[in-house]
Amino acid sequence: MSHASRMTPTIKQIPFGKTIVVAPLNWGLGHASRCIPLINQALSQNNKVIIASDGIALNLLRKEFPKLKFYELPAYDIKYPFSSILFNLIWQSPKIWIAIQAEKKTISKIIEGEKADLLISDNRYGCLTKKCESVFITHQLFIQTNNVFTSRIANLINDFLLRNHSAIWVPDFEGDGNLAGIISQLKPKNYTGIIRYIGPLSRISKCEVNQNPIYDVICLLSGPEPQRTKFEQTLVEILKKKRLKVKLIRGTNLPYDREAHEHIQVIDIATTAEIQEDICQSKWVIARSGYSTVMDLYNAGKPGILVPTPGQIEQEHLAKHLSQHSQFKFIQQNELNEETLTNLLKD
Repeated sequence: MSHASRMTPTIKQIPFGKTIVVAPLNWGLGHASRCIPLINQALSQNNKVIIASDGIALNLLRKEFPKLKFYELPAYDIKYPFSSILFNLIWQSPKIWIAIQAEKKTISKIIEGEKADLLISDNRYGCLTKKCESVFITHQLFIQTNNVFTSRIANLINDFLLRNHSAIWVPDFEGDGNLAGIISQLKPKNYTGIIRYIGPLSRISKCEVNQNPIYDVICLLSGPEPQRTKFEQTLVEILKKKRLKVKLIRGTNLPYDREAHEHIQVIDIATTAEIQEDICQSKWVIARSGYSTVMDLYNAGKPGILVPTPGQIEQEHLAKHLSQHSQFKFIQQNELNEETLTNLLKD
């Protein structure tokens, strides 16, 4: 992996002086957070930006851009009774499909009412319209599962949902030195003319080389429940026994019902400025291997311990792929304990 340029490149495809609707998926904070640099660039180019989302993704962007106009989209409201993310999605596919159809109607009204010139959807499959140019942001051109048959089915569905977009923006590098491995590089034949590699999308810039750390560990939590809470519980149980200075950024507004520890600082949701400062003031970052988090750590140049969400094959692939490089280490959640964490934190 080349670290020659960690700064997010200018996205050449963003127009000037237009009305743009940006619609990130509400699946943790990752999709919303990686839209922040995109929104900032669009605003700097004299565009009118309107944001459409739901849940904590919408709340984060309201906090970042309080002066912009917001619309609430129908929630997918996905539950997680099974350990496999794929099984959860298959089990709830009728509900998801209904949400996508409701989303299409809502976004169509927004586009028409705002006279929008461009719709940018970050993984919201229902945010597609013929009333203006529609762009889809994804790093998953090739979806991986643990089974050849389910992989084929998943990719057929993904291809079907993506093929009618004007363009697909991939937040990665093309070819050698990419971050996402095979999943961002294996291109469906139908998309050759509409795929654009725009480079990693991150709200975080490179940390100063000589910046003195304040924290031993920053824990960045994110992702769907109940696994987010299980990860939080595991980390707190381990870290409360260690005399390390820790900051826990929970990535949720759910109540924190664990006892306080003087060496563990806890906050719910952090702004971009706070995340930037905290990452750069830490020795290590412990986080999920969600792609948005990976891009943030890559841009910052900070060492990360990646813990994939159980059942998320994509996150396991990313963690394994990135652990080949010196910036990242990888461990499964069920292997995480005081001894293994101590070994991982050794320089």
